[in-house]
Amino acid sequence: MSGIHTTPFARKATNQPIAVEDTLKARAQEGWRRELQHRVHISKDDDKDFLRKYVPSNTPYLFVSDLEGLADLFADWRPVAGKEKESYPYLTKGLNALVSTFPPAKRPAFFDCHDHQQSFPFSAFADNHSITYPDLAGTLPGLPLPDLPSKPEWSHFSIILEGKAKRQDDPFSKEGLEHCNTLVQLAINARCLMHAHGLLAAFVFGVYGDIVRIARFDHSCAVVSRRLSLKKATHLKVIQQFFWNFVNPCDGQSIVGCDPTVRQLTNNDKQWLYHRLVRVGVNPKEVVAEEARWAQVFDDDSSEPKSYVMFKALDVNGRLFSRSTTVWLALRDTRLWIDGDLIDDPQPEDLKLRIIKEAWRQLVRRPEDEYYARLDVIPQKDKVGLSSLLYGGDLGEREVRQWEHALYGTSTPRNELDFAAHPSRLTTATSATHAPVPPSLTSTTSADQPPSHRPMQQTFTWRLVRGPEYWHRERSHMRFVVDIVGRPLTAFRSTKELVTAIYHAVKGHRLAMTRAGVLHRDVSVGNILIVDNPDDQAAFSGFLHDFDYSSMSRDVPDADCDSLGAAALAEKLVADADAGVLKERTGTFYFMATNLLLDGTSLHCIGHDLEAFFWVLVWVLVRHVEHSGGTALCAKIFSNESNGSALGNKMIWLANGVHSFSIPGNAPLNKLIKELAALLSANVFNHSAPDYDAFLAPFEEALKRTDWPEGDKSNSDKMPELRTHHIGWEVPPKVAGSKRKTQEYDPEEEFSDRGDNDDDMAVASDAEEMQVEYLLFSKPPDDDPSTLDVAPAPAVGAFRQKDAAVSRSKRRKTGSRRPTGTQSSANTGSSATGATSSYRSDAPSSMSMAPSIASSRTSFEDTGSAASQGDLNSSSGTNASKVAPKTPASGSQGIRAPQAGLPRKGREGGDDRTPQSRASSRKDHTRRMQS
Repeated sequence: MSGIHTTPFARKATNQPIAVEDTLKARAQEGWRRELQHRVHISKDDDKDFLRKYVPSNTPYLFVSDLEGLADLFADWRPVAGKEKESYPYLTKGLNALVSTFPPAKRPAFFDCHDHQQSFPFSAFADNHSITYPDLAGTLPGLPLPDLPSKPEWSHFSIILEGKAKRQDDPFSKEGLEHCNTLVQLAINARCLMHAHGLLAAFVFGVYGDIVRIARFDHSCAVVSRRLSLKKATHLKVIQQFFWNFVNPCDGQSIVGCDPTVRQLTNNDKQWLYHRLVRVGVNPKEVVAEEARWAQVFDDDSSEPKSYVMFKALDVNGRLFSRSTTVWLALRDTRLWIDGDLIDDPQPEDLKLRIIKEAWRQLVRRPEDEYYARLDVIPQKDKVGLSSLLYGGDLGEREVRQWEHALYGTSTPRNELDFAAHPSRLTTATSATHAPVPPSLTSTTSADQPPSHRPMQQTFTWRLVRGPEYWHRERSHMRFVVDIVGRPLTAFRSTKELVTAIYHAVKGHRLAMTRAGVLHRDVSVGNILIVDNPDDQAAFSGFLHDFDYSSMSRDVPDADCDSLGAAALAEKLVADADAGVLKERTGTFYFMATNLLLDGTSLHCIGHDLEAFFWVLVWVLVRHVEHSGGTALCAKIFSNESNGSALGNKMIWLANGVHSFSIPGNAPLNKLIKELAALLSANVFNHSAPDYDAFLAPFEEALKRTDWPEGDKSNSDKMPELRTHHIGWEVPPKVAGSKRKTQEYDPEEEFSDRGDNDDDMAVASDAEEMQVEYLLFSKPPDDDPSTLDVAPAPAVGAFRQKDAAVSRSKRRKTGSRRPTGTQSSANTGSSATGATSSYRSDAPSSMSMAPSIASSRTSFEDTGSAASQGDLNSSSGTNASKVAPKTPASGSQGIRAPQAGLPRKGREGGDDRTPQSRASSRKDHTRRMQS
């Protein structure tokens, strides 16, 4: 709801890497630094208020009386820089002593895990993320160290601690890239904990010499405690009380941050799931049991939840501060306890596979279930290319309304939630507490003042730290069930199936627009699915989903809208969408229409989505089909370096590259690509948009042909190694006898504003792209868009003036110039979605996260699922940078992809040179490049 301004963009953590180097830790750290900027807050609360706000508990803290005894617990912790691991036993000894008085069932155990390799919690997506080595970990409460497997995983941890030798290592009191890397370690640990357990929030400790920081991460931001000393008994008492509250949450879960509506599978759950999978025709050997979750889905405030077993993650967004969407394959759990007997009597509908989507929507965006409700005006018999929502909704709004009922006797109606209502929610004092009281509301909440803490299914961290006016940066947890099971578009069984799926998705887009007034606005490779069941493909083979970024007309369109062209539809419906408050450019950057890249202030219209369908088709073909363009073609066409480079690459390919592009033995597909490219080229140069009929006609003509190849299924996506090859379009050969002029560095070109989608490359301002010292903890101005995904564009002129001055200053100091030739593009992004999820049970048993102990991660076949990491393998140790990128092979040609934004010590082989020697090296490098 940001108005008509463009959404700026910055490269962040990636979900679908485009090249090998994008999976390396060095490149990932650059994205993490950008993601963390302006989203880490140092709390101004005293210790008591910090615990009350962010680690609430109803269980009285049984503090120890011997404060002097506490002060000696960490006397032997004297780490030496670079050799911290040798002192970890003393740190774990003190931590275990600190919780030794806790009841065994509530006692975590701390241990040194710095030499235990940890992959991303979902094995199917581990190759997209670098390996990590947490320094120390705490087990789940009640899990003693002897019961840990020999190779513990994220699912066995409840909290992570990173230990450094000096106070100066504290990243929360310093600025700059080196200290940012220390913070990145904490953020990655928090992200993996949240994915492993489906947490709503995660806690990590930073130990820097004799001081400690407690950091709480959720999906909107992080809040960090003040410094606590390991030498002061009063501070150790605070740390002890933190652990007490942490293992005694208000809602009776295992730890603070657990989602009470989910849990990991028990042994009984696993046995039930095995037999149910066999019954519905799914091979249990393809399911990793430790990654499955039991979950409750709520339809509204008063409904009884429905239980599902989410047994396979189909898509996971690895971003932390984002929608964090996860798409699950699930089965209805039909077990019921009746008079002490377990009854399981499934109906035919209960034996169908379903899709469950979890996501953390921004409060400024309309909940996705409202778009599905509007789509229900289309009769089911007419629905082609669209899925339907069966059950579920906004868990965050549900919990907030429960709190409002308990505190005020009434709740804010959903249709009255606007810019004025959100800032004041749960901020006023109450005169009495009304029943029923939700479990997450502490019994210590006073009747004459607002509650000290807040619900966790909807984030309140920005509001608690910065004030209610920052409500627009918060997120709310959604979970709902969709009727159609889809296969990723990249898993097509034939190219004809791929084209048919996209064709039906376009028809679904047309139905949504003309019959329901819903414009999707984020057509991407992850938002089109192939109908997985061949028996269901008679109606349609593919469908469009994920309406998080859609817009909707005020009223249901008239019947005559079916006959209107794209321009007339846009004038009638799009300009009226969402009362004119969601007009900014949006979408996944790789698939963004050329006109949107050219003019970011353009109103997002139907033609832009149609062009995105074309780029989705091209993306899948160049990555998963044998073609004439080579493995680097994807990086040539799809650039995320800037609006200008993205636009230029696409225009060059439309004008020239497409004519030489071919897929051997596939005449229908070759003709389809060229006809669509010609249609889009004509519209781009005429500044017009294609109509539905004109766009669908080439598809219909191609699908009528009988010479489609059979069995030409998707190839595995082999990412090119771009670090040793020239990337970009070929530079024309130098004319004999001519001199090539060195191109001057142009900050206007390199730091142009960029647009993007929340999941894939996310939002930042031009200034964020430029900064060398990342001001992670400085307060952004009130109108700073850097942390708001739908923010208005910054004042470009002001930013660019500063950027140009900084760039000129750097050139004067180093004597460097911008190298000639085409830009090196070796970056990433994705259209995939992703999120967190969790665990829960079937019987009237405890809803706590009972640890499931296994010697290794196993499927029902007991086969290991840890992926080989190749380039991702990192060495153990305590330094911030734990992965060294590979060096190019000797004799390799071309421009090497830069390690942009890395700290000196994060580059290959480290860098202990003096500033003078570095400047001299830069001058030498510049002279070599110019020659």
